Amino acid sequence: MPLVTLTVTTLTLVALTILCTSYAQLLQKQAALELNAAGQSSVFFNLSFIKSVFLLGFGMAIWLLVLRRLDVSIAYPLLSMNFILVQLLARWKLGEVIPVHRVLGSGIIMAGLTLLFTG
Repeated sequence: MPLVTLTVTTLTLVALTILCTSYAQLLQKQAALELNAAGQSSVFFNLSFIKSVFLLGFGMAIWLLVLRRLDVSIAYPLLSMNFILVQLLARWKLGEVIPVHRVLGSGIIMAGLTLLFTG
């Protein structure tokens, strides 16, 4: 029997937060690569950086809606999914290699979340 019941709305809000903040990380990496390549001195004029700031702000606004519905001690551990999603996105979009120890770490995160929500 689950210790915590999450509604579809709450799960959707959590998923949107995770998607926004994870994709923002990739945009920040892209901005860093673009700044190195172009020799730009100001990150504030870099479109990838601007998009990442927007996504982080939007994710934060959605997160406030999550916190209205869940205790922070339940909600915050869900953000650990960011570690997994960022790895997958970095592999897919940037071609980064995911070593075995990161895959194992992701499994431990999933096991921890399973314990948190099933007891």
